[in-house]
Amino acid sequence: MMILFFKTMASFFLTEFQKDIEENMDKLTVSDDIPAELLTYIYAANLGAIMYWSQQMPTPADWAQMDKLFKAVLPVKINL
Repeated sequence: MMILFFKTMASFFLTEFQKDIEENMDKLTVSDDIPAELLTYIYAANLGAIMYWSQQMPTPADWAQMDKLFKAVLPVKINL
């Protein structure tokens, strides 16, 4: 039952992210190397990872905690 809930939520967020990204591409700073369509999947993967991580914890995070983590992950950069 919980897996179905998370799949439904993931599908909902993927659709919402896709609409939001498409409607706001002019406001995003993205490398020309990254196709705009790929951003939807990147955001969905981050969200899915946070939700999965939360479920693996002894005490799962609540939605507010997961939202805070999601927003914190977005600006992370890797300096190679």
